[in-house]
Amino acid sequence: MLILLGASHRSAPLEIRERLAISRADLPGGLVRLTEVDGVEEGLIFSTCNRTEILIRTDQSLDAMRPGLRAFVAGQHAVNERQLEEHTYELTGESAIRHLFRVASGLDSMILGEPQITGQIKRAYDAAREQRATGAILDRLLQHGFSTAKRVRTETAIARNPVSMATAAVSLARKVFGGIEGHRVLVLGTGEIACLLARHLQGQGIGSLFIASRSYSRAVTTSAELGAEPTHWGRIMERVEEVDMVVSCTGAAEQVITREELSPVLRRRRARPLFLIDLAVPRDIDPEIRRLEPVYLYDVDALQGIVDSNLGERQTAAREAGEIVEQEVDSFVRWRRSLSVTPQIVRLRKDVATTVDHEIARFLKQHAPIDSELEQAVRRLVGRVSQKLIHGPIRQLRDAASGGDEESNSEDGPRQVFRGGKER
Repeated sequence: MLILLGASHRSAPLEIRERLAISRADLPGGLVRLTEVDGVEEGLIFSTCNRTEILIRTDQSLDAMRPGLRAFVAGQHAVNERQLEEHTYELTGESAIRHLFRVASGLDSMILGEPQITGQIKRAYDAAREQRATGAILDRLLQHGFSTAKRVRTETAIARNPVSMATAAVSLARKVFGGIEGHRVLVLGTGEIACLLARHLQGQGIGSLFIASRSYSRAVTTSAELGAEPTHWGRIMERVEEVDMVVSCTGAAEQVITREELSPVLRRRRARPLFLIDLAVPRDIDPEIRRLEPVYLYDVDALQGIVDSNLGERQTAAREAGEIVEQEVDSFVRWRRSLSVTPQIVRLRKDVATTVDHEIARFLKQHAPIDSELEQAVRRLVGRVSQKLIHGPIRQLRDAASGGDEESNSEDGPRQVFRGGKER
């Protein structure tokens, strides 16, 4: 059974999501602990700014696995049983498959069609494989999910005029400032979202762009790629004093800008407005800062209110994408069901091979001595005939299993398909 336990922007507020978030550095240890939960055969942990989800394969029921999974989440994060009950969702089987495919395709994102989500899931999958947390079923499921996402992006309009958290942030900045041309911007972080946002800002004609990272060498490298100016991490508050806009997306475990640090900086700015966008989960910027004047602070939940100019087109594309997802869910479910008859197919092939060997041996004994060349010809002929005879029954077994026919899984399944499905 596949079981998915998660929390997203649809089920949990930011303060819960940031407590559930797992950093990239903590992910390997989390995967090890997840696979140690009794009953977990395979596992995956996926954590972004808008969701944290756990996907497992198990031979046990959801009721049997629920206590262990919730204990894992509660032990990993500062949440209690009531909060888990209120803000998480549980999906099993086909529902879990459908959810994964929709998430990978950007259909469950805060910004519909967000392109970064597929890459984020791939990195989570890579981490799980490095820890040997996945096996044949989750490997096949994730690969199928990636191919589904590719179909959605190539066969629908959801990939046109792409919108992400980064572009939504730029749109909000333009509304606040009435335009961002000539403004000075400090970006904290050098990850994918931070770099994407920096490029969007440059495309909008900003005046100056500064990049800061805890690793100064990374800030230098990223600045060189973007044509920006690197800033030492220890001097970011000096930059905050100069710039008009700060965008933070570092993935740090602690806040990087606090109210105590910012208050004296604001006094030196002499009432110049400061626009802050916090795209990180957990939050990089102390939410108490929004009480200060003249500061405009927006976090990832605030971005939900931005209406994309292409929303109508994307919603139409989303309906088309949903049809693709359903096709791919059906395809994966059929494959998964077909695995149930593999033992019967192996036994059928073995029984046929044994019968062929027995009959050939009897034929050779009855007609001894026989020319070796003729013997080989007989073996080839009988082998070809036997393979052709069992090809149809094997296909029937697989088709019946993929369609959910429980008779195909019985011990008599192979005999029934040989006899047209009925014992005579």
